[in-house]
Amino acid sequence: MTKPKQTLKQPKVTQVSLSTITIDTDTFQFRDEDLTEYHVEELRSQLRPREPLDALTLWQCPNTNALIVLDGHHSFEAYKRFGWSSKVPARVHTCSLKDARKLALTENAKARLPMTPQERKNAAWRLVDTYADGKPVYTKSEIVELRLACDGTIAKMRVTRRKLVEQGFSIPDTWADACQLLKETAQRDGDWDADEWVLTRADAIDAQVGKQIGFEGEQCLDAVRIMLEKRLGHRVAELADYWGTGADEEGIVPF
Repeated sequence: MTKPKQTLKQPKVTQVSLSTITIDTDTFQFRDEDLTEYHVEELRSQLRPREPLDALTLWQCPNTNALIVLDGHHSFEAYKRFGWSSKVPARVHTCSLKDARKLALTENAKARLPMTPQERKNAAWRLVDTYADGKPVYTKSEIVELRLACDGTIAKMRVTRRKLVEQGFSIPDTWADACQLLKETAQRDGDWDADEWVLTRADAIDAQVGKQIGFEGEQCLDAVRIMLEKRLGHRVAELADYWGTGADEEGIVPF
């Protein structure tokens, strides 16, 4: 018999004084940057007196009773910049720290300001590396359910962490750094997952410049081609070979 999944009950919206709310980005913010400036300013510009933003998602810490932002960091900052003096709508959750972190991830992964592939993997990596009393706090299936990474990637993360611990390394903060550290040691032993390393590097590059390159490619593909030729030099021919396109009679790579 299949056991039904336990889900947190959605609390009703209540009004909370802004001065009683705090943040803990080290625990509950899983993006590469705590705030995206343009998004904060966009929300601030939408504020009007007596017209608050959507409800914040808060967690009431059972030990201190502090109200901590799980989702709505940008809205919280927008309120402060606006000089908001009234109470704000919020849903206050009372649950364990473990469930609060899962809830923060679930909310952050929604389409309001989507997490990048790199941010998702880094968030999964942080959960994989969360231990208490020598045991992992989050099971593989729990992390997979958060849709941060597939089952196979989570399994690789767990193996990577185990190997790094066995070799006495401090655990890196990001999945890309963990892959790089393991690569440097595993290459010597002939035990290196090249495919995973390449995919992780691709996610990191995409997070930094992928959106801009995609936009420029739509505007003027030739400009992107010239940029790649400038940056890659003769190695651009390797891309042409990979894409099944060779240089023409004058030696120009027409991709």
